Amino acid sequence: MTTAKAQVAPAAHKPATAAHPSLRALERPVNLMGTNAPAFGSDVIADTLRALEIPFIALNPGASYRGLHDSIVNFLGNETPQMLLCLHEESAVAVAHGYAKVTGKPMAAAVHSNVGLFHATMAIFNAWCDRQPVIVLGATGPVDAVKRRPWIDWIHTARDQGAIVRNYTKWDDQPASPAAAREALLRAAWIASTAPRGPVYVNLDAEMQEAKLPEPLAPIQVARFMPPASPTASAELIENAAAILKAAKHPVMLMGRVSRSVEGDHNHHHLSVEAARVHWGYFSRSLAPQTEIKSGDTITIETLTQHASDDPERMGDPAGDVRRQDKRDGQADGEANADEADDVLPGVVDVGQRACEDDRTNGLFANEDRG
Repeated sequence: MTTAKAQVAPAAHKPATAAHPSLRALERPVNLMGTNAPAFGSDVIADTLRALEIPFIALNPGASYRGLHDSIVNFLGNETPQMLLCLHEESAVAVAHGYAKVTGKPMAAAVHSNVGLFHATMAIFNAWCDRQPVIVLGATGPVDAVKRRPWIDWIHTARDQGAIVRNYTKWDDQPASPAAAREALLRAAWIASTAPRGPVYVNLDAEMQEAKLPEPLAPIQVARFMPPASPTASAELIENAAAILKAAKHPVMLMGRVSRSVEGDHNHHHLSVEAARVHWGYFSRSLAPQTEIKSGDTITIETLTQHASDDPERMGDPAGDVRRQDKRDGQADGEANADEADDVLPGVVDVGQRACEDDRTNGLFANEDRG
């Protein structure tokens, strides 16, 4: 773990302070007393954010996390993370969402108690739908009812605050001690940054933030909590899948999101129905594929609906044609005849595996007769 001894060290990525040196001075506290070790629970939390190299924390100040606010300013010097003042919790989470979308790295946002979390719900849901890593820090309490101030602490305390956003966050936690809070933040960053990525929520007890540490915490290795490399299927599983597809008479593939990168969204192909492409009767291995796609690409294939088995005399009649695409692209007029006719694919699609060293899988989808 890093400590406040390194508080004067510049953050790894701070575009705003780098672009505006005069503003950087305004954002730092004056007459900061140097300390070399966390003294309060909130110091541990702030120190962990720095160890995770979180550059910014967007927030709308609230009393429930006043301890964390104080530690970011007076223990870290408002640097790594630097506070970004927002006028609404939804804006704060949206800023973190945008940062993650541009940089690919998580940023933190702090929301005040239950009311601030309610304000932030729409922005958290947006990050969830967009699969972007956002570390949302909340606060409640004191959980110990004896230590709550009259009225205000009671209305800002919830027994299970994470339930508000649990349906659209990857993970949430409410640690009860500084050591547990440190591990919760490390685990939150790990889970948020592991694909498929998404927002996480850590709820901090107000009393735990402001309590003095009885003794220093043992160091912890942040690298142990970093996201693992993207997993890949084993060769055995791939062979089993290929065997199942090869033996299937009528294989159907239902595809969701098949890529987690911007480049992957561009690898989409469209195969339209044209006279030169339609081959009546059967598909033979002697026919050249109409198009070739790479493994992982997506494709929309139009089908030509014709009367055959139900009315052979009308087969080939242009008036009975219905051109259809998959559900993502809709269906053309004439859909009423679709259930009474036969679908004809425009041709074979070759899933290219030219770089594969195993010749047995080359042309798996192109070299088999189709009826």
